[in-house]
Amino acid sequence: MRKALALSFILLLSACETPNDQARTWIGQPASQLMAARGAPDLESRAAGGRVMTWNRRMGTLICRYNFTADARDIIVAANSDCPLIP
Repeated sequence: MRKALALSFILLLSACETPNDQARTWIGQPASQLMAARGAPDLESRAAGGRVMTWNRRMGTLICRYNFTADARDIIVAANSDCPLIP
């Protein structure tokens, strides 16, 4: 019984999508589509042949970030978030 409960709990946790997982769904997509969905980034900087875009999200007193890197073709090649997982 305990093993079944432990396995159920592990499966439930593995089904949760993290903010990093959500951000990474944009990899391979055009930056224009990302901006159409999220609006203008809060911060944008040029990086070796591309750009880095950051959106800030306020969660109570916490400000977390979603960061996306686009290559020279303006395709998202990297994405991450420092947002905590909120159930």
